[in-house]
Amino acid sequence: MKEIPKKPRLSRAEAKARTREELLKAARVVFARYGYHGTSLDMVAEAAGYTKGAVYANFSGKEDLYLALLDNNLSTGDSELEELIISGVSFGTVSDKITENFYTELEDDRDWAALTVEFFAHAMRNETIRTKLTERIRLAQDYYTSCLEKRIAATGAELPMSVEQTATTLFVFSNALTLLALLDPQPELPGISARMLKMLLG
Repeated sequence: MKEIPKKPRLSRAEAKARTREELLKAARVVFARYGYHGTSLDMVAEAAGYTKGAVYANFSGKEDLYLALLDNNLSTGDSELEELIISGVSFGTVSDKITENFYTELEDDRDWAALTVEFFAHAMRNETIRTKLTERIRLAQDYYTSCLEKRIAATGAELPMSVEQTATTLFVFSNALTLLALLDPQPELPGISARMLKMLLG
């Protein structure tokens, strides 16, 4: 009888990393379904198939768990947005691309957007959490700044403000527009988005 090869055992670090990843996957699903305040660490542990102790072995609490999810989002970035900002293609030809699947793509982010608003409200009442959240917001703004600097280097684009100010405006506008569009999907919003980007990116 042929012997079935055994799977290689994971090192302690590898096992811990896998546990953390599985907890994060479960947390995203549970947070999306029940909201930030409606989610407990017990619910996340059960969804991932672990004990609550495993959650605390990887995260200091529910705030830390959400911030880890946010870090994952920031680390992956937005390749489509980066490509659009850096691209030297005329916005006259890009407008259709921006508006084509505007609401379909936004709908995919509905649960995360609602969760983000809930957590922002929570952070506004907690100075420690607010500090941690604002650090991540600055990282997002830095990402926009980096994209704009690449655009200027590649195309010689002239921005309406400094790179940092334009990055902040892009960040604020895109997030505010997303929330408005999810709450009240007005038909003119995709066109407004395209025109605003054209104005900001030069």
